[in-house]
Amino acid sequence: DESLDPPKRPRLVEPEAESAESAADNESEESEEAPSDVEGALMSLRPSRPPLVVLRHLIYSVLTDRTKVDRDVEALARNGKLRLVQLPSGGDDVGVFLAEDWRREVDLRCDADVAAAFLDLSARRADLYVEARDVTGVEALCAAGLLRPRRDVPGDYFWFACPNLGGFASRLHHGRDVLRRSLR
Repeated sequence: DESLDPPKRPRLVEPEAESAESAADNESEESEEAPSDVEGALMSLRPSRPPLVVLRHLIYSVLTDRTKVDRDVEALARNGKLRLVQLPSGGDDVGVFLAEDWRREVDLRCDADVAAAFLDLSARRADLYVEARDVTGVEALCAAGLLRPRRDVPGDYFWFACPNLGGFASRLHHGRDVLRRSLR
C-alpha cells in the first residue's frame, strides 16, 4: 500500500531568526513607501516642462493590466496622491497629475486663502467634478482656470481643471489628426 503513495516532498528549512540589527534596518525600509507601479509609470511618462500632466490612457502603454491601472489610479486619487482633471479637448481625455505638481499649479494661480480652500476640497474629492454648492469662491477658481463649467449635465457642476491646458489639448488634437492622416 505505502509503495503506491507518491513520494513526499522534502520540507524547506526555516531561515534562522534575524539579528536585531537587520530587523531594525528592514523596519525602517518598510516604513518608507515605495512608489506604486502607476506612480512609477507617471514619473517616467511625465513631461519635463509644464504642464506636468499625463493622459490616463498613456499609462496603459507602460502597464499592461488595464483593470489594475484603473483601480490603482482611482485608489491613489482617493488617497490624495494623484489629481484627475478633465481636459478641454472635447473628448473623454483625463489628465493625471501627481499631487505635488497639482498643488504647485494651484498655489501659483490663486491667492493663499482660495488655494487652501480649493486644495482642501480637491483632496476630499476623487471625482473629476464638483457641485457649485460645495465650493467657496467659484468665480475666483473659474477665473484662475481651476474649475470649468460642465455643460453636459443640468445644474451648477464644474470639472476640476488645470490652467494652460488649452494649448496642451490643442497640440494633442493636432497630433491625433496628423497620426490619423498618416495611417490612411
